[in-house]
Amino acid sequence: MRARRSVRDILQEFSLKLMSYEIEESRLESELILMKCLTLSRAQLYTILDYELTDLDISLSYKDLQRRLDREPWSYISGHKEFYGLDILVEPGVFIPRPETELIVDTSLSIFNAMDSNRQVKIVDACTGSGAIAIAISKHISNAQIYATEISDVALKIANSNLHAHGLEGRIEILKGSLLEPIESGIDILVSNPPYIPSQDIENLQPEVLHEPTQALDGGSSGLDIITELMIQASSKMSRPGSMLIEFHPTQSLSLQTMASQLLSPCKSKVINDLYGDNRLLVVDLF
Repeated sequence: MRARRSVRDILQEFSLKLMSYEIEESRLESELILMKCLTLSRAQLYTILDYELTDLDISLSYKDLQRRLDREPWSYISGHKEFYGLDILVEPGVFIPRPETELIVDTSLSIFNAMDSNRQVKIVDACTGSGAIAIAISKHISNAQIYATEISDVALKIANSNLHAHGLEGRIEILKGSLLEPIESGIDILVSNPPYIPSQDIENLQPEVLHEPTQALDGGSSGLDIITELMIQASSKMSRPGSMLIEFHPTQSLSLQTMASQLLSPCKSKVINDLYGDNRLLVVDLF
């Protein structure tokens, strides 16, 4: 006879297994696995701790457990990631939005709100990935032209799915192409979370990050190749006045400000720190 396996038993087993693999918050992750399998909230899960799981429930939950033990990000397993209070669809092959990237949204909204309300503003999100940044901005702005560019077919599919899920098909136009190549001139606000990790550092990233697409991480030998090309393209496609917001690695701050002064002159730039106190966002005002 099959041994009885309750929710409580599986939670304990999964928590210990995850802990043995040095996965942080092992108890929470074990809860998430069963919540997904049983389609329950955390509160609901704790009302059925003595519930006996079916063979199918156990089989499905073990599959998700193994994916986490293989260090696949939970966002890929669940298919979702919260960003700026929004549910963003993700899947393997698409960069997972990070909390620190919400700084781009906050700053771009502040810049937009300071503009002439009668001005027709054109906003572009280059390297949109899942579309998270463009969607978050669009949710708070109803009177701007918003475009998002992406070169990955997988990311384009997910970005369009997110647009549909949030009812923004008529508010954002997603275009396939490298950086600003699909965009005409006249960009008032350019935002981007481009690849900025130096190639030689990729192999040293966390195991979960290594499951994400290298194309969304690798910024070339210095980590600045994509950003350099973005600035070159922006120099002829940005409006003046206009603003460019780029996420970067904290060590790249001085190099990027120097690069901006050379490629986007006349301009002035500043760096904004993220919630962890690290240099994270370059804001370039062109005039």
